[in-house]
Amino acid sequence: MKSLSLEPEFIVDAWGHIRQGAVQIEGNQPAVPVSLKNKMLLPGFVNVHSHALQRALRGRAEQRSEDQPDTFWNWRTLMYRDVNHASLDDIEAIATLAYLEMVKAGFVAVGEFHYLHNDQSGKLYADPTAISQRMMKAAERVGIRQTLLTCAYERKNHKTALLPEQRRFGFKTAEDFLQFATEVRTSVNSPLLNHGIAIHSTRACSRKWIETIAESNQCYNIPLHIHASEQVQEVEEAFLEYGMSPVEALKHFGALHENTTLVHATHLSHRDIDLIGDSRAHVALCPSTERNLGDGLCVIEDLYHAGIPICIGTDQHVRLDPVNELREIEEQERLRLKRRCILAEPGQTVAQSLIAIGTIHGRTSLGLSSDDADYVAVELCDTYEAAGPLAALNAHVLVGSHRDVTDVFIGGRHIVKDRVFDGEDEIRTEAIKAIRRLVTAQDIS
Repeated sequence: MKSLSLEPEFIVDAWGHIRQGAVQIEGNQPAVPVSLKNKMLLPGFVNVHSHALQRALRGRAEQRSEDQPDTFWNWRTLMYRDVNHASLDDIEAIATLAYLEMVKAGFVAVGEFHYLHNDQSGKLYADPTAISQRMMKAAERVGIRQTLLTCAYERKNHKTALLPEQRRFGFKTAEDFLQFATEVRTSVNSPLLNHGIAIHSTRACSRKWIETIAESNQCYNIPLHIHASEQVQEVEEAFLEYGMSPVEALKHFGALHENTTLVHATHLSHRDIDLIGDSRAHVALCPSTERNLGDGLCVIEDLYHAGIPICIGTDQHVRLDPVNELREIEEQERLRLKRRCILAEPGQTVAQSLIAIGTIHGRTSLGLSSDDADYVAVELCDTYEAAGPLAALNAHVLVGSHRDVTDVFIGGRHIVKDRVFDGEDEIRTEAIKAIRRLVTAQDIS
C-alpha cells in the first residue's frame, strides 16, 4: 500500500478539535501527496446499526392502509415479504448497494445486525454460514469495515412461538444458536471483518436464551447489540412477562455491561437510564428510522448528561446520511425541550459534540480500533474563508449532506476519489435487478 500525505484546508478530530496541517498514512511505498484543496478532513463516520436487506424497501412502504392505522407493526409485514422472497444473490446485491451508499456518504464502518440465517423453507443452508458469507462479500466489495453481529431470534413474543414469516430467523435452542454463531466466527473471515453477537430483543428472546447468550458473550468479550424499548408494546410485554422494563430485564439477566449497545432505547424510565449509565453501555440512535416508523422520542438529553456514549445507525436505510442522523439527534431535542444547543458543553459548539457521536463512540460500540487510517474529506461551503473553520464544521453538520463528501479513506485506501467509486454502475445495476425480482415476487404472491 502506498504511503499518503492528505493535505486538506484543515483537520477535525473525533472530539471536534480543529488543526492545520497534513495527515500522514504510512504504507510500504514512498508517500504520495493527496491534495484536498477547499476540503476539510474528518474522522470516518460509523454506522453501528444496519439491516442491509431493508434498503430494498425504500419508497415501497409509504402508502396509507385502507382500514387501519399505519404503525411499525404493519410496516414489519412488508419487510417480512422481502425477507422470504430474497435469494442469496438478491441479499448480496442489495447489501452491496447499501454499503456502497454508506461509503459514498462518509461511513467507513458498519454494524450489520444480522438475523437472516435460514433458507426460504426455514432450514439452514448446506453451508450454514451462506448468508453471513454473502454479507461479508458485500462489505469486501465496497471496502467498508464490517462488524457482523450474528443475531439470536427465538419467538414472536412471550405468548407466541416463531411465526411462519419469521422462519428464516430462528433456531430451536439457544445452544443451537451459539453453535451457529461460533461457526460464523470461525469460517467467515476478512481483513475488514470483526465479529460480534446480538440478541434481537426481550420480546424475541426469552430469559433462558438471554442468560445463555449473555454468559457466552462474557467469555468471548465481543460486542453485544440488542434492540431495547423501541416500541411501547415491547415495554408493555416485558412488564407482563417479567414485571420489569426491557432494560431492567437485560440487566437482571446479565446482558447489560460495557460491551453492550442498546439500539433505539426510545421509551426509557429514569431507572433505565441509571442502569445503562452504571453499566457503561452504549446507546445507538437511528433517528431517520425512528421517525419513519413512528417509534417515538427518546430522552436524548438525559442520556447525554448521564455520560452514556451515544452513537448512530441507519437501520432500515430510509436515508443514508451520517450528518442527517447527527443533526436530527440535536434538532429533536430542540423541539422537545424548546431550547437550543442541547448536546454541547458550555462554550462548545453543537458540531464539536456531535462528531464524537458519529465517530469514536461508534467505533467503541463495534469493537474497532480508534487509529485505523479512516478519514472523510468534505467540500467546504462558499463562506468558509469569511467565517472560518469552526463555522464551516457547524455548517456541514447542521445544513450539509452526504453529497458534500468527496473522498473516503479506509485503512489508508482511497476508496472514493472526487465522489467516484470504481464499479458503482455495476453494483447499482445488480441491485436494481434484485429489487425488481422482489417486487415481482410480491405482485405474484
